[in-house]
Amino acid sequence: MSFRRPPGPQVDLPATGAAQTNRSVLPYATSAAKQQTWKSGGLIAKTAGKVFGTGAAGNDFVASGNVVRSKDGDVVVTVGHALVDGQGRWSKNLVFVPAYKSGAAPYGKFAARTMYIWSGYIKDNAHYPPFDFGMLVVNPVKGKKIQQTVGAQGIRFNATAAGASNLLLGYPSNGNGGRTLQYCSGASVAASYSMKYAMVCDMGGGSSGGPWFQDFNKATGTGYQISAHALRNTTTSYGAYFGPEALKTFRAAEAA
Repeated sequence: MSFRRPPGPQVDLPATGAAQTNRSVLPYATSAAKQQTWKSGGLIAKTAGKVFGTGAAGNDFVASGNVVRSKDGDVVVTVGHALVDGQGRWSKNLVFVPAYKSGAAPYGKFAARTMYIWSGYIKDNAHYPPFDFGMLVVNPVKGKKIQQTVGAQGIRFNATAAGASNLLLGYPSNGNGGRTLQYCSGASVAASYSMKYAMVCDMGGGSSGGPWFQDFNKATGTGYQISAHALRNTTTSYGAYFGPEALKTFRAAEAA
């Protein structure tokens, strides 16, 4: 798979629910490799959250996710391997908690009504990393859809801009025990696993599905999500490219 000439034009859906500015401001970081707790507030402190679910084998798990702008206002982007195992068996009891912090659910717990992955994600009875993304469609809470409740981040498909990755967030177990929203920022590094995005970052389990941003504005806490945290090793995090496959998956989710 080549990323030199992205297929199709870039598609941008801007954030909603916060004041917009024309400034693109990178968040500060004392070290690109060392995660830190997000303390700057902004819209991201409301749209990012934690995913809870039960795997096909009956194991409970946690992941991360983020609310993105959609026509129906009920789409959460996460990682594919939180939704289905390598044999194509779906997870159950999925719930998204935006703005999760130390067990609190300030805006409610949004149960998933359905979920979407790309059809090519399960290949030869295994996950295929370049398509490791997924979309949750969540039910309203107290009669309000999640986008009405917390706002929504922008999302970008077929990204063509340079300097693709600058901010990755999630709820890793090795960052305050998964109780707080953590982040890494810095320059992209050479990717592997046929993945587009890579960043030196020490976030561990539980951060999968966390949003990966381009053109993030620290003042408003808004940006364009271009990927989701999908793979990691001891030093580096990886994210799949949101190309035409991700766009089609998203369109199906927002129409559900």
